[in-house]
Amino acid sequence: MRRSGGFVRSVITSESLQVDLAAKQVSLQHTPLDITAFEYQILEYLMRHCHEVVAKQRLLDVIYADKEGDPNTIEVMISRLRKKLSHGGMNDPITTIRGQGYKFNHPCD
Repeated sequence: MRRSGGFVRSVITSESLQVDLAAKQVSLQHTPLDITAFEYQILEYLMRHCHEVVAKQRLLDVIYADKEGDPNTIEVMISRLRKKLSHGGMNDPITTIRGQGYKFNHPCD
């Protein structure tokens, strides 16, 4: 969330993608996306760190906090997010940086 004019913004946008932080909802081209809670957490984190490479282990820490998570789970969730965003018209939303992690490819505000 960024401050603008003294209030905290509760929406992150990137082109036609909107993540409503307060409602924990995602819409693409004004159409709600059906994503899981874990997919939401990953997308929100990647968008908050736009254009940064985020390590797979960091994403595991974000979604599982105190529990052990399987790294393959992240790969599956990233794949599902890519499909959902691509079907909604967003080209190449998330890139895999081999050996480093993942990066959200579009500008966010």
